[in-house]
Amino acid sequence: MKTYYPVEYMAALLTFEIGSTDKVVEYIEECRRMTLPGGAKGIKVLPPDVNVSLKDFTPAYVTQTTPGGKRKPRKPRPKG
Repeated sequence: MKTYYPVEYMAALLTFEIGSTDKVVEYIEECRRMTLPGGAKGIKVLPPDVNVSLKDFTPAYVTQTTPGGKRKPRKPRPKG
């Protein structure tokens, strides 16, 4: 799973360890060090956002660029 779905794997791992601050910090650092299958370096872990965040760690996929050059995150699909 970690090889083929690294973003989803790390989100699930961070959610599982949410009660252990030391583990969460360790895994966020691992996210930054990882090399993704396409050759990209690191997974960006965003801070909480009251307008977008859920209670668990959730992958946010970038799908488009706004006119100012900033990337606009796509909201994840609801589960179920």
